[in-house]
Parts: sequence; C-alpha cells; structure tokens
Amino acid sequence: MKTKRFFSALALMAVAMVFASCSKDNNDPVGPTQQEIETKIIGKWKRTMADGKELITNNSEVFTFNQNGVGTHSMSIFQVVEKRWVWNNKLDMNYSVTNNKICIKQDATVNLSVDEIKDGNMLWTYESIMLNGVDIKDYNYAMYKKVTVDYSNDIIGMWEGVEMTGYETYGNAEARIEYRADGTYTYYKKEGDYWVPSSNVDNEYNVDGDWLATRWRSEAGKDYNYEWWDIDYIKDGTMKWSALREKEDGSRFTTTFTWKKVK
Repeated sequence: MKTKRFFSALALMAVAMVFASCSKDNNDPVGPTQQEIETKIIGKWKRTMADGKELITNNSEVFTFNQNGVGTHSMSIFQVVEKRWVWNNKLDMNYSVTNNKICIKQDATVNLSVDEIKDGNMLWTYESIMLNGVDIKDYNYAMYKKVTVDYSNDIIGMWEGVEMTGYETYGNAEARIEYRADGTYTYYKKEGDYWVPSSNVDNEYNVDGDWLATRWRSEAGKDYNYEWWDIDYIKDGTMKWSALREKEDGSRFTTTFTWKKVK
C-alpha cells in the first residue's frame, strides 16, 4: 500500500513555512558547496554504511531527490526510540539545501550536513531526526550509494525459486512469488505436483531502485512480518537477490536467492 501526499497550490505555500523548523547555519560551509550538492544529489541514494560499519540489509533505506526540492523516501525498519515499525513506500518528502546542509521534511524532520558527495557516494552527518518533539537519530553518520537502476517494473510477474545459498534455505528455494503492479504479491508453496497459495494475508512489497522490502501477516489482525533483499540483477528471465543478515549472536552471513521467470 503506497502512502502518498499530494500538495495543492495552497499547501505548497505552507511547505515554505515548515522549513522554518529546519536548522540553519550561516557560517561558512565545510564540505561540498550548495551548488555542487543541488546538482549531484538528483537521483536515488541507498544507505549502505553507518558509523563506519556495513549495514545489514534490513537497515537500508532509499532517498530519491528530484528537482525543485521534492522527492520520495522508502524504508522498512523497526524504530527503536519510538518502538514501532516504519513502512515508507516511496513516501513523499520535501527538502531544502543551505550551504552544505540539507533539511528533509516528511513525518519527521531530518537535519544533516553533507561531508562528501562524489563518485556515486555521499557521506552524511546527522544533526537530528525530530519526530513528535523527540530526536530519534540512530546513527551519527552514514554512507549512501547512488542507485542507477530501478527494477520496480521488471519484477512484475511470476517467479520460481531456482537456488538459495546461505544460512536460510526456504525449503531449498522451492517457492513461487507473483508480484503485481499494485504493490501486492502472492507466495506459493509446492504441495505434491501443485503450487498452492500461502495462507498469509496483506502481502505487500516495495521495490525502490535495487532494494526490495516485503511485509505480510500470518492471519488477519496479527502483527506484520518483514523481509528485505537487494536485487543484484533482473536479466533474461533471471532474477538474483542477495542480503547481509545478522544472527542473534551478532555473527553475520550473506544469503542469495535466484529466481526464473515463469511464463
């Protein structure tokens, strides 16, 4: 289910007012210039590292910066401070650039400085992430990588599991998934010679660039389950995923999943 916010001409006037809550610094900027940021930031950016450590896949997020201070944000993560799940499926946002600082406005107000933006990488230092008067900042700084592909259309259709590697097995990849253009999907299990739809309900997915997030309920009214992958490629009827996971003991492993398109 996509959450979208559409602004009327009158509402756009209000947007200028909300930026008054964004922090400003009139001192000489440190890092890239405002013009450099405004030019290079256009496009999709996925968070890959935070506080010097590679992120597990479920802690990724994707910002899309368009022209004229508008864009979208995708995230599927448990917010520790607020103790709630955040599911942003290309949620509309507004942003402004002042010197080397960026203020992003959506449900929360993100104030940050851009320390570096070059060679398809951007390093942020978070100043604050304000939500309901509380700073929910979980990292001091993070690296974002520019994403130049978008698999949101290529993934639509029926896919059958071919191979899976890593700690998780999913029944030796014996699965089918049908992705639909409305952001919903159906998961199938093999029973004898037949593919049977899972009893899960409220199945939703979000592809933003090369990042895939899914959620579902085991039955109506239950809490959501969540899963995240990076899409390595979709080409010639083959799709490959990978993900960096973390076990309860803190050890990490990479798992992959390969699929073939079912006609």
